[in-house]
Parts: sequence; C-alpha cells; structure tokens
Amino acid sequence: MSKKFLIFLLLLAFAGIPLQSALANAAAPPSWAWFIFKDVDVEQAGIQLIGCETLACADPVLLHQHGQCQSDVCLEGSPLLSGYNSEFRCGQNKCISSAYPSHDGLYFKIILQTEEGVFTSDAKYQLPASYAEEAAWDIKVRNEALLITPTPKDEIPVIEDPLGKNLGKLFFSLGTELVVAALFFSMVSKLKFAELYPKLGMIFLINFATLPVVWLYFPSLGYFQHERARSFGAFILVASLIYTAIFFFVYRLETKRIWGFMAIFISMPLYAVCSLFFSFAVSYGNIQVAGAGISASMIIVQAELFALAAETVMIYQYSRKTIPLKQSLILALAMNLASFLGGQFLF
Repeated sequence: MSKKFLIFLLLLAFAGIPLQSALANAAAPPSWAWFIFKDVDVEQAGIQLIGCETLACADPVLLHQHGQCQSDVCLEGSPLLSGYNSEFRCGQNKCISSAYPSHDGLYFKIILQTEEGVFTSDAKYQLPASYAEEAAWDIKVRNEALLITPTPKDEIPVIEDPLGKNLGKLFFSLGTELVVAALFFSMVSKLKFAELYPKLGMIFLINFATLPVVWLYFPSLGYFQHERARSFGAFILVASLIYTAIFFFVYRLETKRIWGFMAIFISMPLYAVCSLFFSFAVSYGNIQVAGAGISASMIIVQAELFALAAETVMIYQYSRKTIPLKQSLILALAMNLASFLGGQFLF
C-alpha cells in the first residue's frame, strides 16, 4: 500500500470526525422561549410578545410579532428584538422566540388575535435572562383571556438536526434492506450463493442514493428545523441526484465497467466527506430556526413513497431488466416495509 494512499485514508478519517468541537469558537447562542398554544392554529393567527419591566406592565414594549394584530389592544410599531439571532417563528401550535444575547429577564404578556376574537394574558412570568437559557410555557384560551402555565421540563420541545437524530436509523435501514434483498433473491429469484454478491452490491449502491434523501432531506422539511438542517438537506438531495446520474451511466456501460465502478466507490467517500464539510460550513454560528414546515406524518408518507418509487425504478433499470418490473416493485415494497416496521419497533 503506497504512502499516498495511506495519506488519503488518513484525510478521509479525519474528515469524518464530527466537527462540532469547532463550534466552541462561534458566538454564544441566544436565549430561547417556547410558547405552546393549546387548540390554536398559530399559522392563521396574529400574535404579539409584549415585554414588561414590572408585573403591572405600565410601559409595555413590543418584542416580537407573528402575523397581523390589528385590534385596539395590539401594540403598534416595529418589534424591539431584531437582528442577529433574534427572531420569532411560529408553526402548527407553537412559537419560538430567540433573543441575542438574551431576553433580559423581562416579564411578558401575550396578545392573540384569531377569528374568534382577541385574547390577552397577564404579565406573570419572566423571559430568560442569560444567553443559552431556555424556557417554555403552555397557553390556553379561557373565556376572553389567555391562561399561561410553565411547560413541564420533559415536554419542552427539542430541535434535533436530522443528521444527529437519524444517522443510526439510516444504517439500520441499509442493513435491513440488504437482508430482505438477500432473502428475496434466494427464495424468489432462486439465485445461488455466488450470484448474490452482484445483486446485493447493486442494492447497496441504490440504497446509498435513496436512504440519505429519506433520512436527511425529508426530515429537514419538518416544523422548527434549523436553517442549517434545511441547507444540509438540500445539499444531500442534490448530491444524491448527481451520484444517481453517475450510477446510471456506469450501469449502462457495456465495456470497461470496472472503471465506472471505481468511480462510484471513489465518489461514495467523497460524497460523505463533502456532506460533513458542508454540514459544518452551514452550521458554524448559525442557529436560526425555520418555523414553517410539514407534519411528521406527511414527512413519512412522502419519504416512503419516494423510496418505493425510486428503488423500484432503479432495481428494474440497473438489473438491466433481468428483474421484472413487478418483482422490482415487490422487492422495493418488502425492503421499505421491513425497514419501516423495524425502525418503529427499535426507535
């Protein structure tokens, strides 16, 4: 083994180490405040977060606003909290307020305007007072007022990046689908043991194109995802499409396919390394949150339909149509069903 190849392997190993430690040099995170509305679709509502120096709230200040609040009780003017890492995002039944360096421990009130009317709360609780501090409150509509209570610690929302949350699930899906494919080729296609390797290699390469999209791109479309996760998910989608195009070109070669497969296997670590570097590049100091998104159930439906359609077509095409389209569909369905049910049981 040449020295150059050893150096290349070492570079890949170091590149694969999570680069989160470098984030220690980034600016301190802001303070966070979650507001969890019960039985209220906040996306269609107008919401104001009001800051107060005292419980009496003699001099209210508009800190954040979502949507339109046009009632006489609403405050006019521009929100006080704006700029670097200070934002107000709402989606489904939640809103999150971030303030840099913090919310200064102000007492707060909430003004909510919906089709049913305008509801206000009393200034009873204080917002976070230091950077990186986090708090959450449940908000219920009671008669013509808002009732605010602290959210239990174990119920405070947690924003998890798909890469950290789903990487283990990705590898589980890869292993599960290879096992199902091996059983299918042995029992249905009646392939001999020596004939399994090319087919399983094909399934592995197909999964390398589809599973990152399923586990890293689609989850990034959910509610309350970091902007960096959205950017990383988009990168994964584009990289997977490029990898699939290379894969498709190689499998259509009639001669010298060995060079094509070498290109595929070289592109695989490059794909992984570039993904890690891109993840670091977009995450360094970036903790902004996107409130809008799609529901978890819709993410599952879209991801599973994508995997089923993509894997069916790829199995059929890359097998040079030696696996009929119907069998390709059955195999893709069996692999994804086993992966989904196994993931539900283990995770």
